Amino acid sequence: MIRKALSVALVLLTVIALVASEPLRGMAVQQWNQINLPSKVPAGTVPVIGMSPNYPSDHVILMEDGNTLYESQDGGSTWNDMESVHQNYNMFYGAYSTAKTPTARIYIPPNFDSSHGVVWCINMANDFYQVFPARRADNLVTCFKEKSTTPPPPPGPVSSVVYTILLGFAFGPDSTMYIAGGAEIYSGNRDPAYYVNNPGDWNALCFVDSYVYDIEVSPNFSNDLTMMIQTDDRGVLISTNGGQNFTQTSLPVTDGYYYMRFSPNYANDGTIAVVVPDAGLFLSTDRGTDWKNVLPGMSVTAAAIGPSGAIYAGTDYTYGTQNGVYASFDQGRDWQNIGLEGSEISSLYVFKGASGDQVYAVTDSGLAWTVVNHPVSLAPSPAIGPASVRFVIGQDDYTVDGSVYQTDAAPYIENGRAYVPLCYLASALNMALAWDRTTQAIKLSNGEKSLAMAIGAKQVTIGDENEVLNYPPVIKEGRTYLMARLLETYLNYNVSWDGQNRAVTVSVP
Repeated sequence: MIRKALSVALVLLTVIALVASEPLRGMAVQQWNQINLPSKVPAGTVPVIGMSPNYPSDHVILMEDGNTLYESQDGGSTWNDMESVHQNYNMFYGAYSTAKTPTARIYIPPNFDSSHGVVWCINMANDFYQVFPARRADNLVTCFKEKSTTPPPPPGPVSSVVYTILLGFAFGPDSTMYIAGGAEIYSGNRDPAYYVNNPGDWNALCFVDSYVYDIEVSPNFSNDLTMMIQTDDRGVLISTNGGQNFTQTSLPVTDGYYYMRFSPNYANDGTIAVVVPDAGLFLSTDRGTDWKNVLPGMSVTAAAIGPSGAIYAGTDYTYGTQNGVYASFDQGRDWQNIGLEGSEISSLYVFKGASGDQVYAVTDSGLAWTVVNHPVSLAPSPAIGPASVRFVIGQDDYTVDGSVYQTDAAPYIENGRAYVPLCYLASALNMALAWDRTTQAIKLSNGEKSLAMAIGAKQVTIGDENEVLNYPPVIKEGRTYLMARLLETYLNYNVSWDGQNRAVTVSVP
């Protein structure tokens, strides 16, 4: 009986592994280069690392090992001991961390350089929130500590916000700081000459009815005012007015730390990647309206979107051989394992390189990097795209060049017209899709022509010309749908209808 039970268990584990590995194709492992940590760092230390947003030009890396804060200005070849903090500040990694707040995070604002700027670091400690400055030349480095096991008190007056417990913060493109004190979100401009414990001028933006654990802002925040937050019991919320108010996303609500990242080309592609704990990696190509789990069942721990549009995912050991870093060059349909198997990935950074994406992975043993050259067969090409995409009315899957993918928005027929989910259609054909949540405006482009429409509006703009649109796009059950025939009318795609199987196919001419 015991032997039989073990056999059944092994079969189940094999099935789970096969199901989880289904989206992973074309394994092509990269060669990774290891960056040496400071010589004083004890062996076996799990480092916390932050990389400058301007790393390709300034080569700045910051690292903490629980005792000391280090900086490198040459990409990790040499390290400077910025300040030994263990004796004075009693910092402990992991002692009081929770599932929703990582042990430590390092943030570097966009305008940081080696001579002046502000670097902010958040870290768990065994005491209440404190701040301390560390100076190097005329540069100010400021670190926050928090005790996440003690619920933060309600925020006091704005002037005392820096004395509350900070659960999350981020920098805008202009280095404006956005912080969460409990369930309240504030903004403030930090001058490099200020100590952070000088309250300065903080502006109260919004009270969220749930503690905020993390904040992420769009790289084009000064124009689109898009901000995402992770909350205690509502999952991920999104704002398109600079954090004045938020709306609930359709992402699953679960325990654990959500890893949220905007595309560096968000202004044009509207793409967001979010790691949902114990669920997978979710991708939106319409600015957070529709989401697709592109790595279901995988134990994803980190994600990043490269300047080229490639998507990278870091994993841990949960599924045995399925660990290391994966890359997708077709918006999450196919994935390649690009190496670092046997490593647990805690963070990913991607920069534009001369011959491809420079990918940096923070692992349980340090920092490693590689250059990823996109394979021609998988590289996205908005002007060409796949040969065809096929939707069957009422079914929750669709076919791209013979490969079947899942959708949470089934196509339907209304007034004799076939409507298909726009985000999946655009993703399948590698089309650029932009969405304005405020005006409900849509812009769809295949690299040669573009359409501008709005939900329910009977007008379409093709380039510089306007035409009457008898069948405008609609929102149904929280998903945006488009009449498939519009792609034939305005973008010259071939659209065919299979009446026997109730299927519509859109193909490249």
